[in-house]
Amino acid sequence: DADALLEARATANLGAIAHFEGDLDGALSAYRRAIAAYMRLGHVRGLAECWHNIAISLRDRGDLDLADDADRRAAEQARECGDDRLAAMALVGRAEVALRRNDAAWAVAAALRGARTFEALGDRKLAADAQRVAADAHARMGSFALAESLIVQAMATAREGGHAMQEAEVLRTRAEMAWRRGDMATARREGYRAREQFAALGARGDAQRLDAWLDTFD
Repeated sequence: DADALLEARATANLGAIAHFEGDLDGALSAYRRAIAAYMRLGHVRGLAECWHNIAISLRDRGDLDLADDADRRAAEQARECGDDRLAAMALVGRAEVALRRNDAAWAVAAALRGARTFEALGDRKLAADAQRVAADAHARMGSFALAESLIVQAMATAREGGHAMQEAEVLRTRAEMAWRRGDMATARREGYRAREQFAALGARGDAQRLDAWLDTFD
């Protein structure tokens, strides 16, 4: 129908599906095609969404510098179009990169700032995801009581909303937190629960990464 905006959105969605199925290169290719389409249209919000999605795929591929740069771009464009929610999503994405760089102090501050923005906007799902990232950061700093409080809140929100993917992500974070405090039995149990849920949802990339992590236990 010569609907260029719909085509750009569909291409971006194909990228999200590829990422979900574990095809990170395919996801990045689709997102870049969508970015070219959004640029032709001058659609700033679409550009911001695509750069944030690119950041997620780059982060999962281990390209942390490129992922951080992509979320910086996403935040700038989100602010340009006045989308506080999307700007906060990019900030929490940068917090996840900071965690992988072992900068837990910056990560917890950024994640909690994002959580406050989501709460002000009434978005409990994204607030819970930011709390999950903050919990991970607190656990890395040895603040296990704070971490446990936040992860319990995140799990309750995921279950109340029926957000199965978010619940799997919380289970994975709980497994990693247990590993950090030396509770290998809980780490293994929660890790396998998360792995089973990712697999049931068809999130092959997440399931494969958890398999690799669980293999290190043996």
